[in-house]
Amino acid sequence: MRPNETVFQYLVAIRELANRGQGFLDETSIMEYCINGIPDSPSNKLILYGYTTIQEFKEKLGIYDKIFQNKSKNHSYDTSRNPNFSSQRRDVESTLHKLRYDRYPKFNAPKPNSKFENKNFR
Repeated sequence: MRPNETVFQYLVAIRELANRGQGFLDETSIMEYCINGIPDSPSNKLILYGYTTIQEFKEKLGIYDKIFQNKSKNHSYDTSRNPNFSSQRRDVESTLHKLRYDRYPKFNAPKPNSKFENKNFR
């Protein structure tokens, strides 16, 4: 499956290739080949199984397309496209690290890097 190709276009392309060949491929084999050619995780492709006819398979492809293919166009959680994501994460982690030591120390222990800390003890 090409990156800019929909699942319906991919199914049509596979059916055309199967009809061009010398041998005859049954519809079940074509549908299995279509499912195996979709570059997605197996858990997402589970919705495509359980068909008995090509019409049911097309309905399942429509549901799959609405759920998973349109979600990938959104890119709302895609961190690879956001160059500032790693720097934002570091800022959040450093802020949380600072807040962790701003609390009162447990068991009357001094804060790290305080003037009471014995630097030769380490």
